[in-house]
Amino acid sequence: MKPIYLMHEDGLTPLQIGAVVECIITEVMHEVAHMFWTPYDKRGHSIIEALGPHGTNRCIMRQGWSVPDDWLRMTEDRIRYGAFCPACKADLRRFFDRAPR
Repeated sequence: MKPIYLMHEDGLTPLQIGAVVECIITEVMHEVAHMFWTPYDKRGHSIIEALGPHGTNRCIMRQGWSVPDDWLRMTEDRIRYGAFCPACKADLRRFFDRAPR
């Protein structure tokens, strides 16, 4: 099977396309977690206000200021350590525990 190229032959390599796709996955997970109030702004620790609440732990809920550098770093961390730190996992649990059933 041939790789899919998003640009002409001198453009992105398959490895670079894979990195772009992984960064998009990280970004979508980050934004969806915001929809579930993660990080929860009243948790009182490991959180900053930076265009909305963001975490300070090694987690996809950090604020990504520098594109693509910060997003590549968060994506590498997501793949290596998992998407969410314990505090953000707890925030997600809190949200879903309170959701109507």
